[in-house]
Amino acid sequence: MPLMPPRQVFQPRLLLLLGLGLLIALSGCKELEETAIIDRAHEIAMRYVRAQKGSSSSAPISISLQDLNQDGRVDAIVRIQNERAVCTAQGCTMLVLENRGSDLRPIGIIRNVHAHIGQRPGTTDWPTLLVTSKDANGDQAVQVYALEFEKGYPADATTGEPTSR
Repeated sequence: MPLMPPRQVFQPRLLLLLGLGLLIALSGCKELEETAIIDRAHEIAMRYVRAQKGSSSSAPISISLQDLNQDGRVDAIVRIQNERAVCTAQGCTMLVLENRGSDLRPIGIIRNVHAHIGQRPGTTDWPTLLVTSKDANGDQAVQVYALEFEKGYPADATTGEPTSR
């Protein structure tokens, strides 16, 4: 039997091994896709609203996906809007959800957020979130607050450090 050059034997085996590796990687892949992250973030937010309100109604929400802690996975920032159970004159509740690969985990439930306007590098792997909150009297005056991550984000936006950005 004639011997095949090593290169010809190697290529089919390499392709077979690569194909098997890819198949194994894909079959065991538990990473959430962006649409699954949005669906799961929405589900978590609605469960939170129902727990606060005691009913099964839904509330309008906005979801922002970004890799907050620079781990290569997009995390979710969910702001619940116009729902009496979770809103005050100062703002509404914002959830910060960490993407753990196979699920989302709340690392911040922050009340009185009028808007999430960005972030800046923090003192941990998690950024300092920049949010606005209205005046306690419900006036239109809006203050920017910097929310540092310390074992989680603060529970109330107005306890953050007031800042001009």
